[in-house]
Amino acid sequence: MTGADAQAGPRTVPRPEAGPACSVVLCTLGSNPGLARAVEAVLTQHGVDLELVVVDNDPRSGRTAAVLHGRDDVRLRRVEEPRRGLSAARNAGLRAARGTVVAFTDDDCVPEEGWLRAVLDLFDGYPEIAAVTGLTVPDDDPTPVQELFEEFGSFDRGPDRRVWHFPFRPHELTPALARLGVDQVAPPVFPYSGVYGSGNNMALRTSAIRTVGGFDEALGAGSPAAGGEDLDMFVRLMLAGLVLVYEPAAVVRHSHRPDLAALTRQVQGYGSGLAAMITKYLLTGPASRRQVLARALPGLGHLLRPGSPKNLRKSKRYPSRLTRSELAGCVSGPWLYLRGRRVLRRSGLAAVPPAGLQLVGAEPGPHERVVV
Repeated sequence: MTGADAQAGPRTVPRPEAGPACSVVLCTLGSNPGLARAVEAVLTQHGVDLELVVVDNDPRSGRTAAVLHGRDDVRLRRVEEPRRGLSAARNAGLRAARGTVVAFTDDDCVPEEGWLRAVLDLFDGYPEIAAVTGLTVPDDDPTPVQELFEEFGSFDRGPDRRVWHFPFRPHELTPALARLGVDQVAPPVFPYSGVYGSGNNMALRTSAIRTVGGFDEALGAGSPAAGGEDLDMFVRLMLAGLVLVYEPAAVVRHSHRPDLAALTRQVQGYGSGLAAMITKYLLTGPASRRQVLARALPGLGHLLRPGSPKNLRKSKRYPSRLTRSELAGCVSGPWLYLRGRRVLRRSGLAAVPPAGLQLVGAEPGPHERVVV
């Protein structure tokens, strides 16, 4: 992105060729007992022209095919991607998607009725918007362990709609976008921040994805870094001058990890994924490096200072082992990102650069198979 681009206001994303209003991509190993419920919740969204692309990330097991067997719905397709990893699976879903908008959820999530309608109304009304995230809340009554995740960080970004673009200058928004909601203050580490939402409840304009490239396969669950791919996508969209909106009316219910051991692994993965994502931008070039380093001290304060907004959420019962695991993940993240990049190079692939124009094509990758 040039200096002139950085000073310009939000860009308008061109509309792609006609297709379904929305492609929902759901990536799975087939082992989560909530998969069938997640599929049903997507297919019963009312008043939306949609297709559901289920990416089978472990096709040899036959589990996903078994769950989907007998579902006679022309909107449902299964895509096989044997290369393990959430980013690889999401990229396979992107290549198979035919919608003008691509929405993502997970097999441990249940989108509420009206989820897609709330998302598509924003895309339909505002051509500047490149991505929409929604409100993700715990499924049913959370257990004490699941409540700890809410204290750690939560997927909940609050009840108010928010509009994000970079540089954060609300006066540069169109009057219509400004009315959507811009009363928030950008955090000190903006745009390298998790304020936008989460990957289990996000939707991207297809043409925007093709502007910034697919998900970075050196990041995300199943990679050495174990996370960070959704935040990296949001940051790349922001750096490209596009607009993100958090829409609390788009609600997804998520089944949090049921036990402390699983939560500990999740928290460590979030730490390593965040640090890996930041390492990516440190290695990109001088301009990106300066941006990240200028935000380093505020970021460390947010992570470590007892009175930071992050740590004020934690009750006295919050286990110290979770804090240690998160910090251990942060320390290991840079090395894990470099390791992930080496794995990709050995496979003949490459990490997606922050401003890369690595287009997501319409054809399956070398290992993918679309099963109708």
